[in-house]
Amino acid sequence: MSEYMATFLPIYGKDNSEKVNDYVRSLASELTGGNTEVPVQGEYFRAIVGPKGKVLIDFRDARLGEKIWDWEQSGYPVRIECGERDIENNKCVAVSRISGEKLILDRELLGDTVTRMHSEWQKTLLENSRKRLMENTVACETLEEVGIAVEAGKFAIYEWDKNPEMEKEIKDKWKATTRCIPFDWQFTDDLLTLKNPENVKVIIARNF
Repeated sequence: MSEYMATFLPIYGKDNSEKVNDYVRSLASELTGGNTEVPVQGEYFRAIVGPKGKVLIDFRDARLGEKIWDWEQSGYPVRIECGERDIENNKCVAVSRISGEKLILDRELLGDTVTRMHSEWQKTLLENSRKRLMENTVACETLEEVGIAVEAGKFAIYEWDKNPEMEKEIKDKWKATTRCIPFDWQFTDDLLTLKNPENVKVIIARNF
């Protein structure tokens, strides 16, 4: 997950780079609540740091499409585009990487919009991660079922009586190990119900 709230992409025209950069810096300062500028990732990239968070500014004199492509690949949650027309209208463009939502904003709305987009991004990543985990977790009644699950590249959830011999057996047979004891909220009784309250649920997976 990115440490930055957003990435600013200045859009340059003829002889206006200083004007655009000043406008972008002012927006970044408002968004983060600070104006500390820190060099990162080479000559043309700067982080603006404040009590509300951090943003990154891409000062390269490159085409907007090239910048967008680079930051899409890097996984930053929100990009903010600013050019001459935005300055004239005291606006900017904010785009969510997750939803693709693209908004032309008055600058006073930028903070609330980025906060919302960033929160939605975090929520979506968490939901997708949980979904993938549940889809790839198999409840197993026997060690043979555990073996089938881990050989298929799945996570096996199994009722363990805390006998270390079980751990040795699954390691010897399938090169798998116990990974964790999940919290109750992670795996409901619909997936696996303990037959003995003295036992615990464990997640077993193969080492790759």
